Amino acid sequence: MKKVMRGLMQFLHVMKWFVSFLLLFVFYEGQAQSNNIALGIWQNQDRKEEMYLSEKWNLQNGLPVNNINQMYQTPDGFIWSATFNGLLRFDGVNFKLYDVSNTPDLPSNRITTITAGQGNSFWLTTEQHHLIHFDKGNFTVFEGILNAQELQIIVDGDSLTWVLAKNRVNQFDHQSKKLEPLIPKFSKEKEATSLLRLRNGSLLIGFGEEGKVLKTKFPYIEFDTVQTFNKGKTSILFEDTKGRIWGAHNRINYSTGESVMGFTNEQSIYSGWSKVPALYHAIEEDDNNNIWVSSETGLYKATDEKLEYIYKKPFSFAPDISVWRGATMTKCKDGAVWNIQDNKVFRNGELQFQTEELASCILCDLEDNIWVGVLRTGIQRYRLSLIESLVVEDFGNNFYGVYEDSSDRIWFGSWVDGMHYLTKDGQVVSFPFGRGKGALASFLEGSDGTLYVGRLKNNQNTSLKSEGPKVFEEIQGLNESVFAIQESRDGTIWFGDKFGLHRLKNGETAVDPIKFSDEMVDFPVRFILESKDNILWMATNGGGIRKFNYETGDFKVYDISDGLSSDNVRGLMEDQKGNIWIATEDKGLNRLNPNTEEIVMDA
Repeated sequence: MKKVMRGLMQFLHVMKWFVSFLLLFVFYEGQAQSNNIALGIWQNQDRKEEMYLSEKWNLQNGLPVNNINQMYQTPDGFIWSATFNGLLRFDGVNFKLYDVSNTPDLPSNRITTITAGQGNSFWLTTEQHHLIHFDKGNFTVFEGILNAQELQIIVDGDSLTWVLAKNRVNQFDHQSKKLEPLIPKFSKEKEATSLLRLRNGSLLIGFGEEGKVLKTKFPYIEFDTVQTFNKGKTSILFEDTKGRIWGAHNRINYSTGESVMGFTNEQSIYSGWSKVPALYHAIEEDDNNNIWVSSETGLYKATDEKLEYIYKKPFSFAPDISVWRGATMTKCKDGAVWNIQDNKVFRNGELQFQTEELASCILCDLEDNIWVGVLRTGIQRYRLSLIESLVVEDFGNNFYGVYEDSSDRIWFGSWVDGMHYLTKDGQVVSFPFGRGKGALASFLEGSDGTLYVGRLKNNQNTSLKSEGPKVFEEIQGLNESVFAIQESRDGTIWFGDKFGLHRLKNGETAVDPIKFSDEMVDFPVRFILESKDNILWMATNGGGIRKFNYETGDFKVYDISDGLSSDNVRGLMEDQKGNIWIATEDKGLNRLNPNTEEIVMDA
């Protein structure tokens, strides 16, 4: 099973956040040298959903149930879901539903929450207040100790697990599968409502309506600090990287150890609860040390002094227990915090995409893919696309060539829409040169820094290396469609266009056409290769390949009469042995031995 899941996760592995997705909206800011250079910037805030590939499972394609309360992934790769129809497992291919009909040890199908346990074990709660421990295929049921919404689990090392249930802190014995209550003197008559293990090893316990928080000393049975942390119940405790302790229920505060900072709280938006402070559902910190708070009224970013609204809900329903237990917020291995609000999915406070229906829960899996339970329509998985998408507004987006120059600019040549380049800092520059005059499919930066783009060149070397080219001049004597550009070792620039091969000597502004003979038809040259022995090889459309010694002027043609599988050739390559590989358009791959002139069809 581990091999299956590892293979699945490798297949689903995506480029992480160093992969950016490109949506370009080009706007004109002026002219330079009367060439109408258009400047732009990266824009992806408004259409982030195009970054992600979405997969859906519902009743029509194998999902046994449509409503998901909460999801969890065990370290062995299985995705588990708490549903009102039972416990659901996904192995990467198929779903399996554990319910009372096929699992006698399961006391109820109405599973409300799922929480991490030791290793591949986990804890479940049901609508009937059962507490269930699942380990190695076995269900251990605890009855009569669970109150609604009052479950918290702390997995503490390899042997200790603390369970807050029925307002008591219990230690779970992994050998006997029993819960042993921890009853300090202070809390004998109090209701424990929250639980947190601090990084220094202390255990924090929040208590009922008095808002007091108790801090233990190692080994967990001595209590040395009592602080009035919150006016009222504390159902969430959280420690940030600064060591501050956050507490929340329908109020939210944080403690620095010396003082408690409170915030102005919104009123509830549930029907009939308008005079009650809003309930808080989850607190989490991202990799940039931002604190995110999810509540019934929306998503907040918490600063030292206030809560800043990121998204405010227009209305809300009374939450399921899973929502109270943090099902709407998850943190990925890369440190990003994800949250769902209605049908909107946020990453570190930025809207990424929207689901088709209201969402109920969210999970970031071991590969940082995002799983969302969607009300009435099943499960959706979102993963970053392996493909970067480039779109230029107001252009046809029919690109024919791409090239990176020595200054790390990426150039794109398009069909009838001119050319564009992308700078390292995200600037987009578009040149309307050649608009309506064919394809810009070929690029070359010469050894002297001159940039050639189709039949255009820019010989302002300092401009290319610094702020970017501003002026291009047209090379005379070339057809509109230049398919190939090559610099030979003697510094000559060679062009292949619709009418054959052309040569541009140093300092010249026009090319010389190369005529091999008066009888020979000039075919379009699609590709130019210089081999190790200073020989030019040309791939043509309809004329096979041509071998040209530019020092002596000797040439030779290889076509179907010499054993070439097709006269329509797209590309050429020289291997380490000196063989010339020939990519034909419609008849496979050929290999030519220049010494024996033998042609072999390899594919």
